[in-house]
Amino acid sequence: LHALPEGFRLLSNLEELSLARNKLFTIGPSLSALHRMRTLDLSGNKIIHIPDLLAMTCLERLLLAHNRLTTVPSLEYALALQEIDFQANAVEQMPAMAAVY
Repeated sequence: LHALPEGFRLLSNLEELSLARNKLFTIGPSLSALHRMRTLDLSGNKIIHIPDLLAMTCLERLLLAHNRLTTVPSLEYALALQEIDFQANAVEQMPAMAAVY
């Protein structure tokens, strides 16, 4: 699997998705339609860009370690975010994030 199929946008009730340790290079905009997503694990791929995840307001865990990211999507509406992992990437600047209390 080198790219996320556009059909993922039809899985609107999906809450957990692990595509870790594949050979994904790209994640299309279909991912941002999954507004009930709580856990997204895309670690261990070859992803260079992630689209904005603004609709994922329920996202609790975002795992993107060991990819080829240089930028990170906006996470300012990810109010439920508890865990984020970007290790082993080339991220130069972290995105705007929701205030954590």
